[in-house]
Amino acid sequence: MSSTFDDFIHVGQIGTVLTTTVTKIVNNVETPVDLSTTSSTEIELQKPDGEILAPFTASFVTDGTDGQITYTDMTGVFDVTGRWTIRGVINYPSGAKFMGSWTGFSVDE
Repeated sequence: MSSTFDDFIHVGQIGTVLTTTVTKIVNNVETPVDLSTTSSTEIELQKPDGEILAPFTASFVTDGTDGQITYTDMTGVFDVTGRWTIRGVINYPSGAKFMGSWTGFSVDE
């Protein structure tokens, strides 16, 4: 799983766009997962102290076939500095749930 963020994330910042790509390894190559048939997608954030915040509803960046999901923080969720982590959570109509690997990023003052 790979992730991209606005250039810098600061405590109290509002409007931060978080994007993550759900991937799998196929023949030793990291390949995006086709998410177009999922029932819902979410992004989870973990604070530096280990607290996992309630999942945020995510949307596809395009049509889901590229594995990319995104969430824009409009509440200022980043309330402490340090190393945060992000992962995608994918829900399928069958009831199966896929929780991606955590990827880290920094939040500054």
